[in-house]
Amino acid sequence: MDNILTYVKYRGDLSFKTAPFDSADATLFSTLIGLDFEDLPEAGISLSDLAAHYGDKIRENRDDERFDDKEKLLFEAGACERYRNVLMTDYVKDISTEDEMTFYAAVFKITPRLLFVVYRGTDGSLLSWKENFNCLYRFPTPGQLRAKEYLEDAVGRYKGLFLKFAVGGHSKGGNLACYATVFADPKVQKKISGVYLLDSPGFIEDLNDSPGYLRIKDRVHAFGPEGCVIGRLMQGIGDLTPVKAEGKGIYQHDMFFWRTYAGGLEEAEKVSHFSDRLSSKINAWIEAIPAEERKATVDELFGVFEKNGILHINDLTHIDFKKMFGMILSATRLSSENRRLLGIIFREL
Repeated sequence: MDNILTYVKYRGDLSFKTAPFDSADATLFSTLIGLDFEDLPEAGISLSDLAAHYGDKIRENRDDERFDDKEKLLFEAGACERYRNVLMTDYVKDISTEDEMTFYAAVFKITPRLLFVVYRGTDGSLLSWKENFNCLYRFPTPGQLRAKEYLEDAVGRYKGLFLKFAVGGHSKGGNLACYATVFADPKVQKKISGVYLLDSPGFIEDLNDSPGYLRIKDRVHAFGPEGCVIGRLMQGIGDLTPVKAEGKGIYQHDMFFWRTYAGGLEEAEKVSHFSDRLSSKINAWIEAIPAEERKATVDELFGVFEKNGILHINDLTHIDFKKMFGMILSATRLSSENRRLLGIIFREL
């Protein structure tokens, strides 16, 4: 399979002048922001130095050197000509239990004339997953407002007559990128060269006719795998370009399953029947819940996890019998709306 790792290996010797920034590059940086970084210099750090710095941290905290795909991607990018001198700056990690927000962002200086503002998606914590579901009843969310502020600050801080900004992210990160660009000041919007939404959910409101979106619609590029579900939830922005992907169903949300070629992400003819079926069922579940009941529905659903000590998505893979029994007992007490959602998801997966 030719995925983003293969892309780096075979395109890594080409400069951005020879092969301009494309959808595969947006995928790479939207993947790297998914790593947890600490103790970074305020002035920024090149990808080559970042890879070395991150590798040292791994060796300090692990007994072995088994790397996951994101880590391998960082090491490959830090070693190749195309990416090694790209500077990552303005890294932000802002987690607020009070606001139910997990916000991560960074600016990558691609070339002297192009910067890429990227937002991270869900980090795996229960707090981050609940933040996603809060979008069903809250608009804008604290994270969306933070994303707009971050983008406008970045554009105001980096000045240059010909300087342009690409903006993007994967999953929730793309949703934040979309909100930030649609609602940014028109002067900021003029500096945006492209918006890359990678399997990113939409909004509870339709923004396709909003003045902010109409000003940038020709620069919005939305991608999702053939089995796209997340990127078709709620009211989407623009037209989705399906990408050829390996794996089954919802697992295609992982961008390492997406196929790339020399010109970027490899387009597919259409989304799959699975994508049509599951996204329509979940959207129907959303629409069936009265607006005034959605907050209580989300709180109830996540209360099942919280009461049983599930604080991270990884906890579900190490669940013991006592927690499993507690979750089953709690689930039987759920409202009919949430029992229906769980039934849909478990049947489809």
